[in-house]
Amino acid sequence: MKRTKRLMGLILMLGSSSMFAQLDEVGKMLTAGTADANKLVSAYLEPWGKGFAYGLSNGWYNTANTHGLLGFDITLTTTIASIPSAMKTYDLATKGLTVLSYSSPSTGPTIAGSKSDGPELTYTQKVTLPDNSQQDVSVKFKMPGGLNVPIVPTMALQAGIGLPKGTEIMGRYMPTLKIGDYGKLGMWGVGIKHDLKQWIPVVNKVPFWSMSFLLSYTSFKTSVSGEFLTPDPNQFYTSGLNMNVYKDQKVELSASALNASLLLSTNIPIFNVYAGLGLVSPSSKLKVSGAFPVPDTPKALDVQNSVSNNEPVKLGVKNIIDPINATLASKAAFKATVGFRLKLALLTIHGDYSVIDKYNLFSAGLGISFR
Repeated sequence: MKRTKRLMGLILMLGSSSMFAQLDEVGKMLTAGTADANKLVSAYLEPWGKGFAYGLSNGWYNTANTHGLLGFDITLTTTIASIPSAMKTYDLATKGLTVLSYSSPSTGPTIAGSKSDGPELTYTQKVTLPDNSQQDVSVKFKMPGGLNVPIVPTMALQAGIGLPKGTEIMGRYMPTLKIGDYGKLGMWGVGIKHDLKQWIPVVNKVPFWSMSFLLSYTSFKTSVSGEFLTPDPNQFYTSGLNMNVYKDQKVELSASALNASLLLSTNIPIFNVYAGLGLVSPSSKLKVSGAFPVPDTPKALDVQNSVSNNEPVKLGVKNIIDPINATLASKAAFKATVGFRLKLALLTIHGDYSVIDKYNLFSAGLGISFR
């Protein structure tokens, strides 16, 4: 069990680490404060956020048949969500930026796209000089390149047990784990499956197939703490700043999926096929908390010193608290699934393919089952 828990932690961390690997780059999006930063973060990370939430909706079933009273199964499923090509780029012209200006072309790679840099963005502020004239001072940064990894992996270990009247309850759970220097993560989920065929006259007499309804919910959270963004002294005046306030920055990712599906499957010995059609309501959010530096009007003394020393005038710094709360996935979508299940005594092996919102999901797993 400990090895399985570690494997689950590794697979889930591989999925979430794609986002964490870009933290330094994402931090640059705070250059103009929170309004534009939330838009940029959503545009860049949305493909990953959707893929992760969609992946959490998978693995809840590999048959429409329900357990008999006190029948049970324990199943481990891995899912790979393939991000569609259209989600590998974004266009800043459609994001409604209010403070930042950007270079042409306005398109760039999302986290799933190519490793080439995105558009250059500029924040400009007027600074009053010692002679009371004003000068435009700008801070520039480029949107980060992608990872060129258009997949998001997830994994779930779950158990199910049969109740009276063709009802089965299921649960997923992974206690909060600390994964080295990456942070910590945890997951839980609950589900219920009910035999519908038994309530349909005549149809309930036809053998060799099953029909049921599934309702399930999965929740995943991960977080990492550290020092992700500090003022760049080449662009900002940093004299007098307390740099220790940046050591308690934190990034939290939460994702969940509510799944309601109609299930059909054959019900014969050894080999069966199954299908599902339903609605998935995903949620994926990125929250950045702690103190983070953003541009501000510089101190007159700093400007005076720069002018006197014939050095470039820079911007000042102010700290904002809890700057980002970005929604990466929230829109419900229909999901269709087809798959197969092989049962050898108590051992089950399954694999399936799902499509949802132009994402392709591929799942495979094994378990033990006693019906």
